[in-house]
Amino acid sequence: MFSSEEIVFARRVVLKKWTDEARVRECMDLKKAQVADPNPKRLWDLLVERGYLTPDQARAVRETTRSVK
Repeated sequence: MFSSEEIVFARRVVLKKWTDEARVRECMDLKKAQVADPNPKRLWDLLVERGYLTPDQARAVRETTRSVK
């Protein structure tokens, strides 16, 4: 359900204190609810859409998580 990149991403944004664990869990629950959707949104997209991260923050963390797969 969650890619390793999404899990590492979630940990890093919380460690950076850019958002909190409750907001990450909220977006994880939203992602779980998309299980039947053929094109589910990625965790970082949900966090940005809800205003919990800026697009620049999401992009910065994604750039560092891509090499961790």
